[in-house]
Amino acid sequence: MTIQVELESSKVVDLRKKYFVLEYPIETNPRHWNRLRIEIWMCIPDNSWDTPDGSGFVKIGEYLRNYDSLYNTFTPFEQKGQEYALYSPNYSATRVMTLPNCKDIGGEEPHAGGFCPVDYFVPYNDPARGLDGTFGFIAGCIWGDDSTWKIQYLDLSRINEGIFTREAKFGYVSLPRELNLEKAIDLEDFWDGALPWVKADGTKETHMLEERIVKISTSHWFELNRKAKGSCCGHACKCECLECKDKRKEQE
Repeated sequence: MTIQVELESSKVVDLRKKYFVLEYPIETNPRHWNRLRIEIWMCIPDNSWDTPDGSGFVKIGEYLRNYDSLYNTFTPFEQKGQEYALYSPNYSATRVMTLPNCKDIGGEEPHAGGFCPVDYFVPYNDPARGLDGTFGFIAGCIWGDDSTWKIQYLDLSRINEGIFTREAKFGYVSLPRELNLEKAIDLEDFWDGALPWVKADGTKETHMLEERIVKISTSHWFELNRKAKGSCCGHACKCECLECKDKRKEQE
């Protein structure tokens, strides 16, 4: 297998290009789901000579997942110079590990009523605007409510202690089926940081600006009324929309 990954030459590295996973199914009893063995790999382009096969890729860890689909449940990110990854070895819980040592440091415990994750998104690539890995988003569902994936908020401010909290901050908001979580979250208007201002005399001063605006793309379902289907027909129509009621009154 040949794997090609190129790291961007910028101060903030896209960790999804530095770390990646390979999944291998493990067949189990026909009455149970198959499981997955997940290998975690790291790209070391500047020191490829120091990897076992000289490819620039090295396996740094692995874990087992008790479900037959990985979805997007391995997401690396950075906070205050330390690299982490959200992951889900048990389908009903989210855990966190440090990278590159792949050490589990905490998270949720498996639970029959747990929130089953299918996707994570942690913005960390613009610390000046407050996008510094201290919060994120998760999509998934409570077991049995899997007709749609719900979007919830993750407070990652204590992730160095292995502690994070999950909250339905947006209410019952569903992820559109055609979008992944990162594409559904719009942080263009998000700002939580210091903003320099130049005064009239040419000197600079710093103001704190807190505008935490998050836009979320959602799926909306609309039921077409009878008129939209071409079945509204004046007096004979029994549609209860205001327009049809007015027409019936006019014809009485």
